[in-house]
Amino acid sequence: MGTGNNIQIHSVGYAPNTFYVYEQVYDEYGNPVQDAFIDQNKDGIIDDKDLVLKHKSRPDVFFGFNMLFRYKNWDFGFNAHGSTGYSTITIPHAVQPTIHSATAKQYAIYLNLL
Repeated sequence: MGTGNNIQIHSVGYAPNTFYVYEQVYDEYGNPVQDAFIDQNKDGIIDDKDLVLKHKSRPDVFFGFNMLFRYKNWDFGFNAHGSTGYSTITIPHAVQPTIHSATAKQYAIYLNLL
């Protein structure tokens, strides 16, 4: 995410590199409401005190598969790999905010859509 950004943190009781984000508000149809976040501490202000630990970035499972076929002087082989059970963040247009900037709330929007 770039130097000095704090979108992931380590905290006791959570997976390493858990995302530290604002929780998104959704409308009655399940769509995210633009720039609307839950006021976790109910003080009427959305600030750093409203950030929550949500979604882990490390996969539950890594897997791989390889195959090799040989016929006379021909060889055909392939490899595949993947992982599952984790969340990622997509940051359009290379936005790299810190958790202290107003645009840091974009992280919550993209994370909650996954």
